[in-house]
Amino acid sequence: MKPKILIVEDSKDYQLMLKAIIDNNFHSQLAENGSQALDLISKSHFDLIIIDIVLPDMSGLQICSYVKSQNSLKDTPVILLTSKDTVDDKVKGLDSGADDYITKPFDFKELDARIRSQLRRKNKSTDSLYIPGLEINLDKQTVYVPFQDKTIDLTRIEFKLLVCFSQRIEHVLSRQQILDIVWPNDLNISERTVDSHISNLRKKLLSTGIEILAVSGSGYKFTTIKKSA
Repeated sequence: MKPKILIVEDSKDYQLMLKAIIDNNFHSQLAENGSQALDLISKSHFDLIIIDIVLPDMSGLQICSYVKSQNSLKDTPVILLTSKDTVDDKVKGLDSGADDYITKPFDFKELDARIRSQLRRKNKSTDSLYIPGLEINLDKQTVYVPFQDKTIDLTRIEFKLLVCFSQRIEHVLSRQQILDIVWPNDLNISERTVDSHISNLRKKLLSTGIEILAVSGSGYKFTTIKKSA
C-alpha cells in the first residue's frame, strides 16, 4: 500500500508541482488552507504532511504545532515548505516540531528523497503489524482500515486478541492457548469469557474482509477473505 501524503499549499503552481512529484510513488490529498488541512487531519490518516508556512487563513507553523501536540499524530512526519530561508525562519519552523524544512524553489529529486527519508524514519520508529486489510500499531494500540480510511475502536482485551490472532493467521488456536496468550496470569477467566470477547471482536471486524472462524472441537482460526464486489 502506498503511503498517503497531505499537501497543504495555497499556490496553484506549487500544488501542481507537488502532486506531480508525489503521485508518482505515493497517494496525495490536497488542502488549500489551514482550515481544510485541520479538517482532513481530523478525519483521515496520513503517513506524512507537507505544509507551506504562509497560508491565507493561518500560519503553517500553527498546523505543525497542532499535529505534534496530539498523541495520535505526533509521530507523523511534517515537512515545512516555504520561501522563507533565513536562519531565524528555519529555527522557528523546527521549533514548531517540523521534521524537515525545505525552501522554495526546490529540486524535485531532493524533495522526493527527503520524503522517502522521513517515511523510513517513521517506519523504523513505529512498531506495527500489517496484514491484508488492517494496519495494527502496537505502540499506540490503534487499528486502521486503509481501504475504508477509518480506525476501529477496540477495548484493551479486543486489541490483545486481535494481535494474538494476526500473528497466527490461518492457524487454529484452542481456547486454552488464547487464555495463555491474552490472560497469562489470570486463572479466573473462563472459556466462555473468551467466546464473549471474540464475539465482540468479530462484529467490529465484520466490514473489513477479515474473519475469526470457529473450528468445531478445536477453537478459532483468523483468516483474511476477499470481500465480494
